[in-house]
Amino acid sequence: MSNNVKNNNSSDVEEDGRILETQIFKPQDWNGVQYEGLQEPRLDTFLLVLKQVGITMGLCLAALNSGMMSVWPNSSMADLINTNTTIYGSYMALTPTQIDMLGAMTSIGSMPGTWLGGVIVARLGRRRSVVLLLVPCVLGWGLVALAVNPTMLLAGRFVNGISCGLMLVAGATYCVELTDTKYRGAMALMPTIFLILGYIIIISLGLTLRWFQSPIVGIAIGVAGTIVMKFIPESPSYLSITGREDQARRVLKSLRSPQADIDAELYIIRNKNIAFQGESIFRVILQKDIAKSLCIVIPLFLIHNFCGIAILLINSTRIFQSSGSILEEGVCSLLMFVCLLIGLCLSVFLQGRFGRRKCLLASLLGGGVCMGVFSTFQYCKQTTEVNVLNETSVGDIITQGTTLEMVTKNVSDDGNSTINWIISANCEWTMEHTWVPLACLLVFMLVTSIGILPVPYILASEYFPTAVRAQMSSICVTLGSGFNMVALLLYTPMQTSLTPAGLYGFCSAVCFLGLIYSWVFVRETTGKHIG
Repeated sequence: MSNNVKNNNSSDVEEDGRILETQIFKPQDWNGVQYEGLQEPRLDTFLLVLKQVGITMGLCLAALNSGMMSVWPNSSMADLINTNTTIYGSYMALTPTQIDMLGAMTSIGSMPGTWLGGVIVARLGRRRSVVLLLVPCVLGWGLVALAVNPTMLLAGRFVNGISCGLMLVAGATYCVELTDTKYRGAMALMPTIFLILGYIIIISLGLTLRWFQSPIVGIAIGVAGTIVMKFIPESPSYLSITGREDQARRVLKSLRSPQADIDAELYIIRNKNIAFQGESIFRVILQKDIAKSLCIVIPLFLIHNFCGIAILLINSTRIFQSSGSILEEGVCSLLMFVCLLIGLCLSVFLQGRFGRRKCLLASLLGGGVCMGVFSTFQYCKQTTEVNVLNETSVGDIITQGTTLEMVTKNVSDDGNSTINWIISANCEWTMEHTWVPLACLLVFMLVTSIGILPVPYILASEYFPTAVRAQMSSICVTLGSGFNMVALLLYTPMQTSLTPAGLYGFCSAVCFLGLIYSWVFVRETTGKHIG
C-alpha cells in the first residue's frame, strides 16, 4: 500500500473498507480513504465527475434500449388490437392469452439472459459483454418488426428478453465498478434512469408510429451504443482481479483525482476478493456472508415485482382504460413514465443524502398508501361486463344511472370475435372524482421510483465483491425475472378472481409487508467500499 495512507495512529481501516476520519487529516478522496495533500481544485473535480458521468451515460444506451423493449407492448397494444396488420399489410390476430404473453415473454427470455450474463461478464469482462448486446438486440427487434404471425412476434419478444437480462447484469456491474465510491450511488441509478427514458421514448413513438416501425429505432440505438463502447475502458476492478494491474492502474489514473492513492484502492480490491478467486460458484454460495446477502436481496425482487410496479409498467394502458381515468390512456401512460423519471432523478440526490435503506422504506410506505386508495376507488366503482354483437343491443341494456364507458374488440382463443361493451354503474363519489385513479398511480410511480424500483438491482451488485459480483447478481436478477414473469402471467387471472379492487389491495399489502422486511433485514451500503 502507498505511503500516503497513514498508520493506525492517524486512521483505522474498517472491515468493510471504509477509512475512519481523524482529527489530523480533513481532505478525503472520493473512495472514502484519507490522504495527505490539499483538496483538489473545484474545476478539476467537476471535470472528473463530468468524465465519469459521460462514460456512464455511454454505457446506459444499452439500458435505454432495454427500456424500449420492456414497454413495447404498452405502446403498441392499441395498434395490434385495432389495426391488426403487419409490415407487409397482412392480417394478424392475437388472442387474449397471446396479448398477455407479449409482456411475459420478455421476462421469460431475461432468465436465460441473466444467467448467460453472469457467465459472460465474469469470463469476457464487462466491456465485451456490453458490446455483445448488439446481437440479441438486432435479432429481437428484427423478429418483432418483420413478424407475420403471433409465433414470430413472441419469438422476437423472447430474444428481446435475453438482451434485457444480459444488460441488467453487465450494465449494473459495470457502473458500480467504474465510478468513485462517493458518487457510486448516483451512477448506479443511471441505468434505471435510462431504462425509464426508454419507456418514455417507446410510448412517445407509439403515439405516431405503427407497432412494427418503432423496433427500427431500437436497432439504431443498439448500433450507436456499440460504437460508443469503443471509447469506454474496461472495469478496473475486473482488470485487477484477473491479474492485469498495470491496465487497472492506468484506467484508475484516468478516472481518479491526482490526490487519489491508486495503490490503496487496488489493495482493497485484492483484499476483498482473494477469498473467492478460484472457488467454485457452489462453494461461494455456501459461504456465510454470500448466502446471507442472497437471502436479503432475493426477497426484495419478489416485493419489487408484486407490489404493483410490474403490472403497471406493462399493462398501464389497460389499467387506465378500465379505471375510468379523465385522460386518454396513452397520455396517462406517458405521464406515468414521466413521474417515474422525475422520481429517479430525485433519488440520485435522496439516496446520496439519506442512503438506500431509508429511501427503500419511504417508497414502500408511500406505495402501500397509494395502492390502498386506488383499491378503494376500484371497489366503489362497480362495473358489469356485457358481451354483445351490435350497438342496438347495447341501447337496450343501458338504463338510468349507468354509463357506456368503453368498447373493445376481443378475439377468443378459438378465433371467434365479439364486441365487448363495459357498462358501469358508478357510485356518486367515483363519478365526481374521476381524477383519483390517475393521481394515485402517478404518485405511486413517483414514490416507488426513489426506492423499491431501483434499489434491488443496486444491492444485487453492491452486496457482493468483484470476483463473484456478476455471478451473484445474475442469480438475483434471474430470480427477479422469474418473479416478474409470474406477476405478469397472473395479472388477468388475479384480476378475474380477486376483482380489480382485490388485486390492487393485494399490491398494497405487499408494500406494507416489504416495509417491515426492509426495516428488519436490509443493511446500508451508501458510502462503503464494495471491493
